[in-house]
This record gives sequence, C-alpha cells and structure tokens, in this order.
Amino acid sequence: MAHGQPDFGMYAAKKTVFGQVDIGELAARLGSVDTYDRSGDVIWIDDFESGVEKWKHNVSAVDASIVSAEETARNGSFCAKLTAGDTLFGYANMLRTIAFPVLSKISAEFSFTVPEAISANTDVEVRFHIDMRAGKKFVEFHIKYDRVTHEISYMRDADDWVWIDTKELISYMYCFHQIKIVVDFETGKYVRLSLDDSAYDLSDATPKSRVVDCTPSIDIRAWISNKFATENPLFYVDDVIIKQNEP
Repeated sequence: MAHGQPDFGMYAAKKTVFGQVDIGELAARLGSVDTYDRSGDVIWIDDFESGVEKWKHNVSAVDASIVSAEETARNGSFCAKLTAGDTLFGYANMLRTIAFPVLSKISAEFSFTVPEAISANTDVEVRFHIDMRAGKKFVEFHIKYDRVTHEISYMRDADDWVWIDTKELISYMYCFHQIKIVVDFETGKYVRLSLDDSAYDLSDATPKSRVVDCTPSIDIRAWISNKFATENPLFYVDDVIIKQNEP
C-alpha cells in the first residue's frame, strides 16, 4: 500500500507560498503583538489601543505626565508616553497589578523607546519592575537602563544596583526596543533577561525581598527618572505582556 502524500499534496514544492506554519506563527502573521519571545503562556496583554487608564499613574515634579500617544507606536495606533518631572530625580511611572493563577516562572515584557536627548545635559534612566507578592514574601525584580552610560543593571538591595552589561541602544522615538524579564515565583529568584538581541543568565542574581503579609499578586511597572533638573525627558512604552510557565 502506498504511503505519504501524492505529488500534488501539501508537501509538494510551491512557488511564492509555503505549505503551512505553526499556530504561533499564524497568530503573529494575523497581528499578534507577542512576536519578540514567544515562550511561556500569556496571562495578560496591553497594547494601549484603549488608552492608559488601566494603569495607576505616579508622577513627580512640574509637567510630569502619563498619557496616551499617537505620534508613534510599536504596533497599532497608540502607545503610552511617560514624561518625567523637571527636577533632579523627577519621575513618571505607571503601575499595573494583576492576579496570577499559579506560582511558576513569570515574565514581563515591555516594548519601549530610549529617551532622546533634549540638550547636552540630558541624563535619564528607565526602569522596568516585576514584583511578586505571595504569602509572607514580597520580592522586587528591577532592571535599569541608563541612557548616558548605556549600562544595564539589576537591583539587588535598596539603591544597590549591580552591573549586567553595557549596551548602546538606539535613541529614537520611532525605534522600539524589547525587554523581557523572567523570574521564578517559586524560588523568588531572577532567571534571565532578554534585551533585543542579547540574553543574560541571572540565575545567580539575588533580588531585593522582605517579609510582609501579602495578597498574591504581580505588580508591573515602567518608570522614567530624570537625572538633570530643568528638563522633561520622555519615553514611550507599548505592548506589555505578562506570561506564566516560562521555561
């Protein structure tokens, strides 16, 4: 008995088209924003097409703001624009709290632009947080990128930042970079970090933690902090993705 496909079947050679793709690729081709790193199972996505009102806004100093923006976006028509206040360490950050269904390896992915220089004095850092609240444990996983020094760091203790790498990113409002932080909610440890084409093993890194009664939840935050007075630096954030069951 003959086996396999006939000469005109699905595996036959084609021109300009391909026989089939997996469902992940199909979703990407149909417009999914989850195209950077597809590992893990999606819990929650915000593409900011419906505004920034789902997030808690925290701002400091004059002209700090968090608004919906249409002048640029990674996908779709809108993203979030965070403008820091015009004093030293003036900031803007947006916070979202969600429940998680199970303790596992959790990831937070952000698409973002690097703040452009307003003047020769512009000095600014952007930060991305994923914090775990579970039982009596509150663990803070924070990653920072400095626009001037190009240093990537993780937070070990309060105000104690540990260098990971020096990597210059394009500073341009129409170029969105991708960052993905993977942490283990079972062990309370960092796992890995991805930033564009670079990957970093953080399994030996120890995050900041403290003992406190917590209702189980995940806090995620995007943050811009001004390191020079009299300016209002800004950056854009789009396509925030939270996943569980990361490998």
